[in-house]
Amino acid sequence: MDTKMRFSEHVLLLDVSFLNETVRQVREVMGGRLGRELPRLDLVEWLTCLLLDAGVRGEGNNVQVLLAHDGTQGHALPACLPSSLQDLDGKACRTALGEFSFASITGEGLATGEHLYFDLLALLLNDAGVKTLLLVPSAGMADEKMVKVMEQVREEAETKPDFGRVHWFRLMPPQGELPCAWCPVAYSLAHALGIRGEELK
Repeated sequence: MDTKMRFSEHVLLLDVSFLNETVRQVREVMGGRLGRELPRLDLVEWLTCLLLDAGVRGEGNNVQVLLAHDGTQGHALPACLPSSLQDLDGKACRTALGEFSFASITGEGLATGEHLYFDLLALLLNDAGVKTLLLVPSAGMADEKMVKVMEQVREEAETKPDFGRVHWFRLMPPQGELPCAWCPVAYSLAHALGIRGEELK
């Protein structure tokens, strides 16, 4: 992995397994509960919701979306639109919020998906040019491991990183104190999947 990567002002670090496992499960469970098939997740619409939840406003923002994976799950994103990593890698699109650029990053057999995610996280935390960092790790990733990586970066960094710019998106509230802000991801998923508020009552 290139340790000299250049990052945008707003970066979203997304574990592909979240899309292939968690989003799939949410569609299946909620679709069964509501008695209708839910649409596939419009990825750009959902990412826009995440940025708004993290406080990003205005126009002309540069947003970099890093899609981290270990290469073992293939390139399909069956629960999403677009439905392929190849359709996203190296591409960009413009929205009212700004320009989204996508990069598919894999350890190419040299690192597990978890280790790759942690390596990218450390690079991003140490990059002062990143104004807003949004984290969507695998739902199966242990919270204590994420916290340990953040604390280690903070201890080893010559210039202490600003953890106030970091937003960790989770399905459930944290059990303990986090070194960064946490944001519920369920609401944005529900919105992007076309689930209405009254249906959840």
